[in-house]
Amino acid sequence: MKTKILFLSIVLFNLGCSHQKIDNANRKPKQNGSAAVVIRPDSLKLATRTVFNDSDSPEYPDWADTIIASYVKQTNNGLVRKAIKEKLKEEWMYDQLQKTDTATYWVFNIGHDIADDGGTNARFISDSWVYLDSLKRKLYEYDSVNEKIVEWKK
Repeated sequence: MKTKILFLSIVLFNLGCSHQKIDNANRKPKQNGSAAVVIRPDSLKLATRTVFNDSDSPEYPDWADTIIASYVKQTNNGLVRKAIKEKLKEEWMYDQLQKTDTATYWVFNIGHDIADDGGTNARFISDSWVYLDSLKRKLYEYDSVNEKIVEWKK
């Protein structure tokens, strides 16, 4: 009996440890059909949408860009305000469509690109996550401290 338990324990231990390792250094961001839109600190002129050929990801409507541009210009979010004050090019990228019991949201990541001296080690810095209600056309900010979304009011 003890032999069977020992054998079963070893087998379960080996199964638990036999997962694939992820090499985070060579990990590349997925291209999920997202569109990136850019806002310059001095204007609300939007860049042309870039849409990848990925039929699995839903498109979001043009009015979404207008609402997010208004958010970027008028928000009290300290990270977004600081990026605009430092004249960084604030942009947003469509991340996913999230369906809940009460609403369907388009989720966007708002941030900017930054690189080390000489343009090396380029990376995207997230300043805010927003959720846009597809029916009510209301924008919600993600409150990471309380792990919930809060309606944004101008």
